[in-house]
Amino acid sequence: MEIVFDSELYDYKNKYIQIADHIINPQIPSHIKEKLLKISIDVHKGTGCNCISRLDFRYEEQKDEVFLLEVNTQPGLTQNSLLPEMAKNNGINFNELCKILIENSICENI
Repeated sequence: MEIVFDSELYDYKNKYIQIADHIINPQIPSHIKEKLLKISIDVHKGTGCNCISRLDFRYEEQKDEVFLLEVNTQPGLTQNSLLPEMAKNNGINFNELCKILIENSICENI
């Protein structure tokens, strides 16, 4: 998903007030898409993420490079959150998404 906004920074206003545009399956070069998928899977597995994670990247078009900004191990589940929007695009409604999260949760005793 690509997030498109008018201001210099992606901030609270872009997330919750004047909501930025969310473009699912944006038009990006195939080699960049493959790189994003590889990095995402490697980082998800390498850091021991469970079930879901959302990795945020910055794509520098002029340099044709991607930069990992953060790994979000507990993505939001509000009506403005990206995870439910991406799930819905893949045919998974909110209740099904919650069921997937619950069924795949791991609780550890410390």
